[in-house]
Amino acid sequence: MKIRSFIIALILAACTRAEFATVFVESTFILQTPEDIPTRAGSPDDAAVKDFNLLVFNAFGELEEHVFVSERELGGGLPRCTLRLMKDVPYTVIATANMGYKLPIRTLEEAQGFRYHLAYPDEYGPGIPMAVIREDVLPKSAVELRLERLMARMDLQTDRRYLDEGVFIKVTGVEVEACPSWVALFPDSRPLSRADIFPHGLHLSGSEVEALNREEEGTGLSGVLSLYVLENCQGDDPFPAVTTRISVRAEYHSPQMDTEAGETLTYRFYPRETCHDLVRNTVYPIVLKWEGEGLTEDPEDTFSENPSNTGW
Repeated sequence: MKIRSFIIALILAACTRAEFATVFVESTFILQTPEDIPTRAGSPDDAAVKDFNLLVFNAFGELEEHVFVSERELGGGLPRCTLRLMKDVPYTVIATANMGYKLPIRTLEEAQGFRYHLAYPDEYGPGIPMAVIREDVLPKSAVELRLERLMARMDLQTDRRYLDEGVFIKVTGVEVEACPSWVALFPDSRPLSRADIFPHGLHLSGSEVEALNREEEGTGLSGVLSLYVLENCQGDDPFPAVTTRISVRAEYHSPQMDTEAGETLTYRFYPRETCHDLVRNTVYPIVLKWEGEGLTEDPEDTFSENPSNTGW
């Protein structure tokens, strides 16, 4: 009798394990880098993934799984990991790249309020910070997650074709003013006050801006200077103190006027003329166009030629 009871117990246990196994599925999450575009000389590798976080939340916003793979552990391999999750159960999944550390997040609510901070405007750390948020993800053998850069890229050029004869303008420095010091994981991130921007923005000078003084053959335009800034969505009615804009310093010479040695004129403008959103993972081609004498009534109130924006 005892032997028969023991055998029945083993059969029941085996059935329970088999049923239990069908409730779960081994799901491999594959982090795909953003669509590649040519990285310009002197720019960071804007498609590199050096480390990543993967966070999986259940329907109650509770953290079910959190994996962090450091640069050393990743070792240049493909950013992916396999988790055992409930079958046919929807999850919210957040993946980040190039944060440099395990995110201190325990709930979906904390993820929605999380801010990734930079120490200085061009601190790209191990690479451009990236993230992706996917809702209602059903676990399956392979789940692909396409990362998005949390920065916008502004490709600045100058156009001297319409200057009067004898007018010479040489760019000596470029600054991106009102650079956000942090970015949210979720879209439409924006600084809310002066405390949320760097006191001094991204600044380039000398050989770093030489592309703006060198004409690209056959185009009439200068070379391209790529400027990176964390997402800053200020919309149509921006608060000027926290709205990103560009200032270009230049030496100026014409038959009527010259800047003194060591002095420059400043041309200051918004990257976009109407909507002032600088959206993550977006490239904004910008052309600073000079005409006539190359001066306005106020050189610090100059606007770029209408730029267009493209997916990055």
